[in-house]
Formats: sequence, structure tokens, C-alpha cells
Amino acid sequence: MGKHFKAQISIEFIIVFIIMLLALGIAASVALWNIENLRTQKIELEINNLLVKLTNKINTAFLEGHGFSTKIILPDEILGFNYSINITSNDVLLKLSGITYGKKIITRNVTGLPKAGTNIIRNENNIIIIENE
Repeated sequence: MGKHFKAQISIEFIIVFIIMLLALGIAASVALWNIENLRTQKIELEINNLLVKLTNKINTAFLEGHGFSTKIILPDEILGFNYSINITSNDVLLKLSGITYGKKIITRNVTGLPKAGTNIIRNENNIIIIENE
């Protein structure tokens, strides 16, 4: 009866150990998913902030009229990722890691593209001109 009792305790220990390992694996998976989700949200927040800042500058230059000029400094990267900005029609489009994010502007008359670094945004006869400094 002693050997049978020891074997039963060993089997119960192994079962409890396996259950604990599964629970730890599930907890680790959930934690990694949450970390990735937070990272994605942080990137999207940074993108949105940059787009809002840029579109506000373009809209302000348009609304202020001929002769108005302002500057905006754009980062080289967004949280370690390269990005590009394009303006088509009245949309400012930011592309990062194959995903395009956009924000509307109030004018279609924009020439030039903003790039990383200092950009000058000016209004000449209601045409918005974006130049890199």
C-alpha cells in the first residue's frame, strides 16, 4: 500500500504542476497581447497627434490668407518607425509600416510635401506651399 500511495502522490503532483504551467502560459500570453496592444495604441496616438498638428498648421495658413507663413518640425521617426507623408486632394496621408492614416484639410490647393525636419508652410494667393528648410 505504501508504494501505491507514493505513486498516487507523484501523479497528483505532476497533474498540479502541469495545470500550473498551463496557467502560467495563459497568463504570459495575455500579458504579451496586452503589451502589443498598448504599443499599437501608442503608435496610433503619436500618428494622430502628428496629423492633427500638421493639418492644423495647413488649415491655419489657408484661413489666414495671402502672405501668412508658419513652421512645423516633424520627427525623423515615429517611435522608431520610418514614415512618409503625402497630400492628395484635401487629404493628408501618413504611411507607416504599410498602413495609411489620414486627416482632412480644408483646401485642395497644396504644393510640396512635408518631410522630417523643419517645414515652412506659407500661403501665396490661397495656394499653400510646403517647403523643407
